[in-house]
Amino acid sequence: MLTAYIQAAMRHATYEWLPEDGIHYAAIPELPGVWTSGATREELPSMLQAALEGWIALGLSLHHSIPVIDGQAAPDSSQSAPRCDRAGLDRAHSTSSWHNAGGVGSATLIRKRGQQPVQT
Repeated sequence: MLTAYIQAAMRHATYEWLPEDGIHYAAIPELPGVWTSGATREELPSMLQAALEGWIALGLSLHHSIPVIDGQAAPDSSQSAPRCDRAGLDRAHSTSSWHNAGGVGSATLIRKRGQQPVQT
């Protein structure tokens, strides 16, 4: 179920070159806050998948709803969610756009440069 969800989400990935920053950028527009950037286009799919996995793990641990994509639902937090220990949180923090902004239960989604954060 989780693998099918990740595969469906990755089919929605968008990629672009940001010449003003000199970087490549990837995002999944249907999942606010799931994005990454890198020096080469080739590295983006694996980096984006890692960001997506961290986003899902953190979202489930905070009991956020995860949007359905192409009929695929992510497991909800009442099911067996991926364990998100301190190392996992650090990885999710560095590879996805979830950032702890206000303590337990509060997170801010930081989007592409120039966009406003979305409080959840």
